[in-house]
Amino acid sequence: MTNEQGKPEPRGGIRRVGRKDRKKSLERPESLFLPDDTADTQSSAALPDAGEETAPNPAAAALFMPGPMDYAPPDSAPDTPVPPPQAAPPRRRFTRQDAIALLFALSTLGLCAYFALLWFNPYSPLNPLAPPTPLPRVITATPFNSGSAQDSAMFTPAAGTEGLYPFVLAATGVIYIPNANSSACNWASIAGTVSDNSGLPINGYRIRITSPDDPGLDETIFSGSTLTFGPGGYELPLGGAPVAGDYRVRLLDARGAPVSPEYAVRTRAECDGNVALVNFVQVR
Repeated sequence: MTNEQGKPEPRGGIRRVGRKDRKKSLERPESLFLPDDTADTQSSAALPDAGEETAPNPAAAALFMPGPMDYAPPDSAPDTPVPPPQAAPPRRRFTRQDAIALLFALSTLGLCAYFALLWFNPYSPLNPLAPPTPLPRVITATPFNSGSAQDSAMFTPAAGTEGLYPFVLAATGVIYIPNANSSACNWASIAGTVSDNSGLPINGYRIRITSPDDPGLDETIFSGSTLTFGPGGYELPLGGAPVAGDYRVRLLDARGAPVSPEYAVRTRAECDGNVALVNFVQVR
């Protein structure tokens, strides 16, 4: 017999496995596996029958038993690191930009208040573009004198009685004009001014207004309390709609003493005359 290299092989001896034999074994991997019939035989032999009870294999069970390092109890979980406390942010200072923003905010509020004043009172002295005053309607008021302001009887005073008081009704009498504020026709009032013998306004005098039709009406207002009709002006609202009614108007000084006759004033139930102007002037 000859070997793969063509050399005669000695008989009766032991053949050595050289490097080439190992290389050839690696080039033929099918030699590493068993034939299919052998593998089927071994695998079927390894499986137990369905009716047989197999004894537990201690070695196999030991592979699936948890060891001391396989799990950790919940109590041994590592503690969650607590973040360090954060320092409070530094307090912001009041800067120049803040002062400018505050100034603009206050200016805006003041401007809104100014426009609101002009909206409700377009005849205010603060309005440089006040609307023209409507032409008044003039009637003559009937003055009367009484011994007490609580008297309910109206009578005609004797001739020359007005000369006993330093103030009288203006020569124009009662003037009826339409209301100029935002209420328009939904308004009724008695208003007017108080001025001295030089035509200068006087503040601080009392104007008492009562009504024979309404004994509960007894109001006292001060001159200069309403600038709608100029310095020394006053106004007493009477209701939310023009209505005809009888009223008494009298001027008192700062102590409450009468300084003018008591005048009968009748309001009008018309939108173009829902404000009755009663102007007092000083004669001596």
